[in-house]
Amino acid sequence: MAPNSENGGDDNGRILVEWDGPHDPAAPRNWPKSRKWLTSSVGFVFCGLASISVSGYSISVSAIQAELRCSRLLALAGISTYTVMFGVAPLLLAPLSEIYGRRIVYLASTTVYTLFQIPQALAPNITTMLVVRAISGMGGSTAISLLGGILGDLFSDDERGLPMAVFAFFAFAPTGLGPVMFGYVAMLRGSPIVFWVQFTMAGLLTLAIFFVQAETRESVLLARKASALRKSTGNSNYAAPFDLEQKSFLTMIRTNLSRPLHLLAVEPVIQAWTVYVAFAWGVLYLLLLSIPIVYSQIYGFNLGEIGLTYISQILGAVLAMPISLWCDRLYRRNFATTGAEGRMYAGMAGGVLVSIGAWQFAWTSWSSVHWIVPLIGITILYSGLLQIYQTAFAYVTAGYTLYAASALAALNLGRNLVAAAVPLFGNQVYEKLGIHGAGSLVAGLATVLALVPFIIFKYGSWLRSRSKFSLMYAEKQ
Repeated sequence: MAPNSENGGDDNGRILVEWDGPHDPAAPRNWPKSRKWLTSSVGFVFCGLASISVSGYSISVSAIQAELRCSRLLALAGISTYTVMFGVAPLLLAPLSEIYGRRIVYLASTTVYTLFQIPQALAPNITTMLVVRAISGMGGSTAISLLGGILGDLFSDDERGLPMAVFAFFAFAPTGLGPVMFGYVAMLRGSPIVFWVQFTMAGLLTLAIFFVQAETRESVLLARKASALRKSTGNSNYAAPFDLEQKSFLTMIRTNLSRPLHLLAVEPVIQAWTVYVAFAWGVLYLLLLSIPIVYSQIYGFNLGEIGLTYISQILGAVLAMPISLWCDRLYRRNFATTGAEGRMYAGMAGGVLVSIGAWQFAWTSWSSVHWIVPLIGITILYSGLLQIYQTAFAYVTAGYTLYAASALAALNLGRNLVAAAVPLFGNQVYEKLGIHGAGSLVAGLATVLALVPFIIFKYGSWLRSRSKFSLMYAEKQ
């Protein structure tokens, strides 16, 4: 029921509880910068660990295949089971964070992620490994979707550029860090040590979340404030806006849990970015598969040496940061004329870099060419991927701030389903087309899709005008 403007409540006499003015220090967006960044930093680390879990496993596939006596395809399926759950679980967990708060969902999911590193280290067979990888993926899934929601809770649109750049960095750079950390470890000590190291890191993260992570969801904080007022005053009429909006528990659950799929089904903005980011994520996972093929078959590298080649991905992410910050300054400077589509500056740069890097990697991977030359292509390509990723998440978060976690969950679903499929057919693509043919296929697709940010830059406002959900949210601001 709508609030009554005369008594600050509704027609039943309930008193609406809101923040104590626009500068209330209890509101997350009014927190000191140090507290905002401390709260965000825990999420950044979790995002990085979830990425390491993919690439650390990927570089250990040969060891897992030998230890568990399974085919390479089954060993690679451990990447797929993890990423499927990584994409599907946020459809449930992200909306729950909008009902019950970010912190409790974060803490529960990191606990699951941590504990299920243990059975991965002790897995007696590939069936056990695949099952526990799926559960671990479910625990790690909130690393992306909830962090986007937290940044939306803490930072206004005009100050979100740097946090989103750091977010993208921690989502991407650790996919290169995993092989660097574990290449020689898996070769010399086997795969269990890889999971024990991840268990230790994840355990420390869970403790950090318990002691450091603050609740950021505004509706939950206001509901707690209303509850505290009811207890302290004895007046049961205090209610938060969230309390007034809910009709019944079952209706609340049904509405919130269906929101990500609803957004994906009806929102053209979400649909467009889901397709584009899914392709970018597919390229990323093809890289995880193709680099070992290229550097073992063409250059004769061993597993440890192959792991070190992924430094190029870390370097690409590092080089992308100043580009991202420069594009963010352009966005803020030209916002009056470009609107939200100014976010496409980074996306346009990223699309071009991905195309250039993909062609270089595909056609410099020859034994007669020094091994560092293809890695320069990977560095360029990876820098572009980060730009695309950051642009998508910043654009979507800005348009769906109130339900950013659900919007990002919808976005994550498409990209992770593609990522789950790549390990199952990636090797066959390289076997049938050859290293240069497969690389050319990826580079050609990248070149075509590089046009997407340019198209959105020109027609994005029209696309958003067809988004009823985004316009509805804008009217509430």
